[in-house]
Amino acid sequence: GMNLMKYKFRNNRVNMIKYIIITILSINMMLFCLIFNQSKVISKPDDKYIKITVKKGQTLWGIASDYKPEGVDIRKVIYEIKKENNMQNALIMPGQIIRIPEL
Repeated sequence: GMNLMKYKFRNNRVNMIKYIIITILSINMMLFCLIFNQSKVISKPDDKYIKITVKKGQTLWGIASDYKPEGVDIRKVIYEIKKENNMQNALIMPGQIIRIPEL
């Protein structure tokens, strides 16, 4: 009976060590992910964009063409502006503040 006890005890100890190692690895993984995500947030300066206030008579197409870099398709510019401002469509109102991402 004594040998069985010793064996069980040793087995439990091995399991305990495995459990501790797995726990430490898990914690390290979580910390790594947290730190990695933080640094991504910190190192990326608020996506560069220009804030503008929409004036009476302005259209998204017009604004896009004003800020469109040379050789970039205006539809891409409009798409990026809509994405940056979570817009479902191209309707804009005077007084509305929109962000124009730097392309």
